[in-house]
Amino acid sequence: DAAYFHIGHALEKAGRAEQASRLAGEVLKSGDTGCVVKAYSMLAGIYNKRGDRKQELKALSEALVLYPQDASLNLRFGNAWEAAGCPNRGNYYRLISWHCMPSRPALAAGLARAGIIEDKAPVEMDAAAIFKSSSPAVVRVVHGDAGGTGFIIGRNGLLLTNYHVIDGADELEVKIRKGEKGEETSLPARVLAGDAMRDIALLAVDPAKLEIEPLIMVDSSGVKTGDRVIAIGNPGFGTRVLMNTATEGIVSGLNRELGKHSFFQISAAVNPGNSGGPLLNRNGQVIGMVTLKAQLENVGFALQSSELLNFIEGYENGDY
Repeated sequence: DAAYFHIGHALEKAGRAEQASRLAGEVLKSGDTGCVVKAYSMLAGIYNKRGDRKQELKALSEALVLYPQDASLNLRFGNAWEAAGCPNRGNYYRLISWHCMPSRPALAAGLARAGIIEDKAPVEMDAAAIFKSSSPAVVRVVHGDAGGTGFIIGRNGLLLTNYHVIDGADELEVKIRKGEKGEETSLPARVLAGDAMRDIALLAVDPAKLEIEPLIMVDSSGVKTGDRVIAIGNPGFGTRVLMNTATEGIVSGLNRELGKHSFFQISAAVNPGNSGGPLLNRNGQVIGMVTLKAQLENVGFALQSSELLNFIEGYENGDY
């Protein structure tokens, strides 16, 4: 079923919609919920290109019956309703999408312009306040004796980490600390999308067991050299892990080219196990993801949030 879907998606991208539709129809006969949702999503994309709004809405509604908290499906459903001449219904589903995963600056700005959500100015906080508000959403990602850090970006159970943290894993667990005593809870996780070149992976856990407010990613284009930042992660090896460790520093350099991608150079201390953790600005917003440490003191690198947001957009467009 998964192979059928990926072949169908490739055919759709190549403009061979009829063959893609037939393969999607075969996938719909399967009992695999994830593949069925993807097939409906693919069909909706085909109907969208044809301008068949009625069938597009029908396919998306069928998908949402199975995955009602899917942020990308709700966003597409809202856009389809607006294109069908129902802007209020469109904004309703866009609001659901934003609530499920608020880290979409363009979507939030559009809802604010429409007066649907309040456009609040970010509040500057000290390091202690940032840690208190942000650390519950920072998790440990584990497979076997290996592990790293991740952070929750959606009320629908989505979280980000580095691809190298989950590379080669057969099974994944996400460890979350809850309550004032920091009691640890383990949840099984699945990989939704990954990009080995950019070193980004999107995971999902059961949202019913999460009950944690997600972190908010913002566009990193306004970050300047010298800006103060905080990194939160889980440095250590095996069972000797220092959960939810916070370190503070500055952005030491912008646009450090490593491979084909651009990183922030940071002075905040990072160590093995920090990979995949959030880099936060003075407002507690995510501006990057800690990715690697150099063989130098006080030199670490973080993927910029613009890369992370681009990855999320690609996932929502079906590129992964």
